[in-house]
Amino acid sequence: TTDPTFNATSVTGGVSGATLAKYNFKAFGEDVKISYLKVKSSRALDNMTIYVNGAPATSSQNVATDGASVNFSLGSSLIVPANTTVSVEIRGDTKKGGVKISDGESITITLNPYPSSNAQGVTSSKMSIVPSSNVTAQELTVGSGGLSLSASSAFASGTIAPNTSNQKIGSYIIQAGDAESVRISNIRVELSANDINNLSNLYIKYGSNQSTPVNPQAINNFPVTIEV
Repeated sequence: TTDPTFNATSVTGGVSGATLAKYNFKAFGEDVKISYLKVKSSRALDNMTIYVNGAPATSSQNVATDGASVNFSLGSSLIVPANTTVSVEIRGDTKKGGVKISDGESITITLNPYPSSNAQGVTSSKMSIVPSSNVTAQELTVGSGGLSLSASSAFASGTIAPNTSNQKIGSYIIQAGDAESVRISNIRVELSANDINNLSNLYIKYGSNQSTPVNPQAINNFPVTIEV
């Protein structure tokens, strides 16, 4: 079955080893060895690989055309103990021929029934086909990192007292898109004041960190390392 904890709806374009689908395999009655899996991708992509419990279990293969299926040999890498769940991930590069898959394209992974028996009970030696029918993971939309910036509604406009130290003069919310995390290396603060010389010790605070205070100018740049 698909892993319900993997609920992503997007994937970053142009990256290597992105997780495209997760499945849970569970055996009943006896341990089961699965030697082969057939994986279909709705989108051509590079270096599709199967991971078992977080470790690579196959060599990588390219999906040459949209909608093509690839057969993987797992050897003894996928043995599902009785009454135990094993996590199987499908990973791949969101590239085709080394070129980034365009934003807005979608990728859907499906486990297909193998053409012949690909699973064997370790004790009974009984052969079977796993999965017995198509198991399709959720569709992932290819995208790139993005940020949105808005004034914090919790900080209302008003009057501040003169000659006051450590006075908050602005508050903002930065939010990343759902495609990937975004690293911020600089924040630029522009000030508009009747007399900037009446201000001092300007700094920004983010989380539990804050920048070194500076003598305020009309334009102020603060080097930061923030991952959103």
